[in-house]
Amino acid sequence: MERNPPTATNDRWERALFLLLLATSLFAVWRLPVFLTQDGPSHLYNARILLELWGDDALGYGRFFTLNTDFSPNWTGNLLLAGLLKLFPAVVAEKVLVSAYVLLLAFGFKQAVRALSAGTPWLSSLVFVSVFNYHLLYGFFNFCLGLALLFWTIAALHRFVADPSRKRTLMCGALLLALMVTHPVPFVVALLCAGIMVVPALRRTRGDRKGLLVLTWRFAAALLPAVIMFAVFLPPSDDHQGLLVDKLNTTTIKDLLHMEHLLVFPAPERPLFRLLSMVFIGLLLLAGFTVRKSRGIRNGPLLALLLMCVLVHFHVNDELAGGAYLTSRMALISWMVFALWLACVPMPQRLARPIAVAVGLVALALGTVRHLQHGACAAVAGEYIAHLKPINEGMVVLPLCFSPKGETASDTLSPRIGLFKHMSGYAAADQRFISLDNYEANTAYFQTRWRSEVNPFTQLCASGDCDIEGQPHTADVDGYEMRSGQRIDVVVHWGAPIRMTADSVVTTSAFATRLIGRDH
Repeated sequence: MERNPPTATNDRWERALFLLLLATSLFAVWRLPVFLTQDGPSHLYNARILLELWGDDALGYGRFFTLNTDFSPNWTGNLLLAGLLKLFPAVVAEKVLVSAYVLLLAFGFKQAVRALSAGTPWLSSLVFVSVFNYHLLYGFFNFCLGLALLFWTIAALHRFVADPSRKRTLMCGALLLALMVTHPVPFVVALLCAGIMVVPALRRTRGDRKGLLVLTWRFAAALLPAVIMFAVFLPPSDDHQGLLVDKLNTTTIKDLLHMEHLLVFPAPERPLFRLLSMVFIGLLLLAGFTVRKSRGIRNGPLLALLLMCVLVHFHVNDELAGGAYLTSRMALISWMVFALWLACVPMPQRLARPIAVAVGLVALALGTVRHLQHGACAAVAGEYIAHLKPINEGMVVLPLCFSPKGETASDTLSPRIGLFKHMSGYAAADQRFISLDNYEANTAYFQTRWRSEVNPFTQLCASGDCDIEGQPHTADVDGYEMRSGQRIDVVVHWGAPIRMTADSVVTTSAFATRLIGRDH
């Protein structure tokens, strides 16, 4: 039985389907007034702070922030946004970055399929069911960019093993370095993949001394620079954090099997993910039949990598090295590695096109329902950003969000992700006012830090440990001004009506601005 031979006709047909799904993905990004994410506005604002601190700082950002000189593998996204902010408004800059991620991930997955499969990559379209995942809408831009680079690295490693030339050594080394400065989780997965692919190749060349030496030193040359930098700059774990934690239970197994890591708006998306699960099961059965007929397993290293990812998902500390969300990140990577393996399994030609069309239709349906829900959230964010237009540059602003998920009396616009939590960052990045809503500067793994005497996470309430994100009503404006010596010019509160301080008025509108001391 003939299996998807790489003819020109087949290749054109597959390319057309891939480009159609890519175009619809990019359309979904650019059609929205704001591609609203939870942490994306904070990244944009942090990029603005970097530009001001690296420039003349005429507006006095240095009164509040200082540069974090402790490098960590979390730089690429903010550096790209800093460059984009010099060219575009904040909303457009974010869309450009998200579009770059979509293109990198789509073509990286396709490159990996082409490198690892013998025929036409019919199922490279599988990537489009994972492009707009939970982590992207959460605003984990560095992780998402790292995820995209991971598949380029897998393709490069496979080609390197087949022919360890100087050019391919440099390519692998450059990709590993790029991963290292982007995000640690995809970088570690790339290291696992490198070991899984190269160690068997080293064993095969034991009889060829020259070949063994060439492969060994070129592999080391590609690997060591990134590994050394990672070892030096990775933030150390706290003493109480262990490497291994047993997370193997019914809940985590169900979350993995039900693809919870992909869900953004659960109600309309869950039925489609059930359908997607059935498609994956059908593909797995078909792959098993193909493997049995050919009496051999193709791409065994991918299956080994999948096993390693699942083990990390269930047994490695979720907050290792001061991070978070490792479990859900590894779940996403596990499914995408599984999708890559399925896409590389040769299949009967008469089934290839119907399966590819089925995957494409599921991806389009997911994109449609998600776009409608996301669009409703984006419209609210656009109205909020317009409301902040009168705020002048250099002003000190305290944004308080009482409805991070868009809770209303009758509905919740974003039931899973707090899409509205940091949306003031869009206005702060463009209008160059100093916003006290910057959680990133209160951590050790971003590029800016609060000056301790003005840090709102310690100075904005009398207790000294201010949870202004979770309990914005505890904000003590007068006390902060006394403790920090800095005046707050504007307080913006959005969402449910809550009394902010003893002398604050209670608003009944969706959002309101309280001006202190200055007229606009």
